[in-house]
Amino acid sequence: MRIIRGGRITAAAFIEIAGAAMHTATHIAEQLQSHYLFSHLSPTKLNQLTKRVRLIHLERGERLFNHNEPAERFFLLVKGLVKLFRSNAAGEEKVVDVIQPNKTFAEAVMFMEQRSYPVSAEALQKTQLLAIPNQVYLQLLKDDHQSCLRLLGNLSQRLHRRLTEIEDLTLQSATNRLARYLLRLIPEDADNGTCLRLPAPKQVIASKLAIEPETFSRALKNLVAPN
Repeated sequence: MRIIRGGRITAAAFIEIAGAAMHTATHIAEQLQSHYLFSHLSPTKLNQLTKRVRLIHLERGERLFNHNEPAERFFLLVKGLVKLFRSNAAGEEKVVDVIQPNKTFAEAVMFMEQRSYPVSAEALQKTQLLAIPNQVYLQLLKDDHQSCLRLLGNLSQRLHRRLTEIEDLTLQSATNRLARYLLRLIPEDADNGTCLRLPAPKQVIASKLAIEPETFSRALKNLVAPN
């Protein structure tokens, strides 16, 4: 099929482009509606939000944003993995978090006086995200008290998790930190034969747990039963 004829887009091509855009909008709406922060929205509000949300594709190693860049949007991870990290002048990295699918991140920045990202974000594998404009969501919060309560609940859970991580980093040995991390990965309905797959490369998890890679390997061996 010819897309251009005489310098103009053909009718068939226009229909194809419109169909692709409609498919993308439907995909965005479905992903938003499946998440706790947006599942309560009315069809009208969901449609208004969907029109302003961007679908982003990243390859492994591609940056989403850098530390101190202006923060104009937050994100919902659809597929893949994203690491949040800080790095020093020598290029050494400290992983702050590893974001997994159906999780949001960077939304707290919209309430800060200086709205810049406090960390950098990079895809650990082929990744798909939704970028949600802060100003659009702030207006939604003003109009919808239920959205405010859900966001507060989401941020409160994250704060509680951060306090637990601080406790682990300051009061637990490397082996205990790793053990507690692995326990949090086990599904509630798991049985004794459940196998765990690490959600990110070992060096990324080691950085998140403030463990040297060599110590991480030794700690992992210490957790293996003798038989």
